[in-house]
Amino acid sequence: DRGGETYKGIARKVFKNWPGWKILDEYKRQGLKTSNQINKAMIADKRIEPMVRQFYKEKFWDTVHGDWLPTKLSKKTFQTSINMGPHWGIALLQRALNGVNMELRLDNKPELFNQLEEDGSYGVKTQKAIDAVFKCYGKKDGQEKILDWYTEYQLERYKAIVRKNPSQQKFFKGWKRLAYYRGE
Repeated sequence: DRGGETYKGIARKVFKNWPGWKILDEYKRQGLKTSNQINKAMIADKRIEPMVRQFYKEKFWDTVHGDWLPTKLSKKTFQTSINMGPHWGIALLQRALNGVNMELRLDNKPELFNQLEEDGSYGVKTQKAIDAVFKCYGKKDGQEKILDWYTEYQLERYKAIVRKNPSQQKFFKGWKRLAYYRGE
């Protein structure tokens, strides 16, 4: 694992300043050696869970504007961001919105919005595109339409990773399950 030591999905090499590492290291200094012993101590420690929740909220949920999106779409974007990083979580959302537009164009119908730049940054244009899809299809069906495209593009991204680096094939089955996750 390129992230090295990990606790609840938080990789030490990537998130060196997460305050939970100080607590984990203290348990090691107290003589706990196995990951099982350390995990039991960390789970029992009442300080840890709020730190984990705060970490995921700040690093992922807030970054993808989870409170602004409808439930399924927010959960899908959040989970993808944890797996691929917030840039990709949002870029794939933008690509999915562009896919909805492309589908309309192929059906000789007017586009709902100008093509989005897939820059991985959630802004006014991304929000307006989501609103336009919901206005056209309704919130429930619009969300499903976006999720269909999101899943397709997420799978493409995972396949590209494996093509570029075949050693990553061992992760593909799990990635595929994540791609089909629809926030339910």
